Amino acid sequence: MGDGWIVCLIWWYLVIRVVPVIRHRHLEKLAGTEAPQGGFPVLSVILSARDEEADIEQCLHSILATGYPTLELIAINDRSTDRTGEIIDQIAAQDSRVQPIHIQNLPEGWLGKNHALQKGADRARGEIILFTDGDIIFEPGCLHRSVNFMRENNVDHLGLFPGLLECPALERVFKTFFLFSYLLTLKLLELIGGKYSYFGMGAFNMVTRRAYQAIGGHSSIKMDVADDLLLGRRIKESGFRQEYLFAVDSLALHWHQGVRACIKGLEKNLFAVFEYNWGLALMAIFLTAGFYLSGYIRLFAFPHPAPYGFIGALILMHGLFAYLGSKYTVRWYHTVLLPVGVVLVIVAIVHSCWKTWWQGGIYWRDTFYSLKALKRERYRTPAPAQSNP
Repeated sequence: MGDGWIVCLIWWYLVIRVVPVIRHRHLEKLAGTEAPQGGFPVLSVILSARDEEADIEQCLHSILATGYPTLELIAINDRSTDRTGEIIDQIAAQDSRVQPIHIQNLPEGWLGKNHALQKGADRARGEIILFTDGDIIFEPGCLHRSVNFMRENNVDHLGLFPGLLECPALERVFKTFFLFSYLLTLKLLELIGGKYSYFGMGAFNMVTRRAYQAIGGHSSIKMDVADDLLLGRRIKESGFRQEYLFAVDSLALHWHQGVRACIKGLEKNLFAVFEYNWGLALMAIFLTAGFYLSGYIRLFAFPHPAPYGFIGALILMHGLFAYLGSKYTVRWYHTVLLPVGVVLVIVAIVHSCWKTWWQGGIYWRDTFYSLKALKRERYRTPAPAQSNP
């Protein structure tokens, strides 16, 4: 069997595994907003913001407007130099559900965001805790449905794929492909073993208090840049149940405006995902290029003999991407931009790795963290976590 047919078979497997997820695994389909017997538990929503005056007000108002009955909203101003803290205080003065926290100094050995979220969790009293970002828009019913889904399905960690706010076609293809490749990677890792397939989403990481405390909270990942992903990893490795759903009608991600800004925004994250290891990063780059671009290369650079396997793989890949894209208002004809989106994601990976290595660390929230310190803390063996009984 030729290489093309092997790639085609892999895409057939992904279509079989992913289409049901895209079609059925939607928060809006799987959970209602009705109050359970005994009422809704206390929910603590925690977000940390630094210099986000452009988005923070809309985000906070959208959370409050969900109408969740036993909500406490812990909004953390992490050393902002703009009006973020002032806006949080103004909203807190109008609504007693909002608890502002202002952080002035960052302790040694902590990343700013992780420290802020731990401070918020220390104050939280909810049975369920939601970690989110300051540029997310929540729709009414989102919190009700999420809590109901967790309780009805005995889930300890729920992550949601958010919808995307309106943006130009290429930017939307880039962002959608980023989510697309994440979902496909999860499904491929399931072939290796369930413990390798873990999920985390900064826009929406909802956890039970028992799971969060069992893993040691953010104190166990205090210097991990990919805090959302590592939180999911710690929960999964500790034996708690984890689920991810689409929530394109209940949650919207502002993210960065423009492809260049998106690549810049990913600068601090992607090398961290590969554990600051050039070997893993290069393997991911070549696998991404080979898996998503080999069909184009074979078809246009070496058209003879006819590469039927690769043609089949391209049809399946474009069809699956178009199906996911339809949930994100990506028009079917925008799928011609898919290879450009792939190249841009590869550029983002290369840029993150090279920039982090070249400057010897990362800048995050205007604080520099050395690569040496990040590696030292990253590879430190976590404290033993309590297993889920």
